[in-house]
Amino acid sequence: MYGNISIKEEGDDMKLHFSHSPDLSASLTHWHYDTWKIEWDQTHAWFDFGLITFELDENRETKGFKMNVPNGDIFFDEYHIVKKE
Repeated sequence: MYGNISIKEEGDDMKLHFSHSPDLSASLTHWHYDTWKIEWDQTHAWFDFGLITFELDENRETKGFKMNVPNGDIFFDEYHIVKKE
């Protein structure tokens, strides 16, 4: 459903993109430590709040992230997203 997920700097913003679900694109705003708040580009009836927490290795390089988007429909927390080299 999601395809590849990317997080990229676009100007002064961090943007989240889902290759197979463009309606799930969002901007990311720093929340706390390695956690960023998801600000969806489109309004969704089944969720509005979400967080991404980056997982770092011993050199503080990003190796993946986890999503926490509380809702009763799409279970983002079931996915462990890892960085592709």
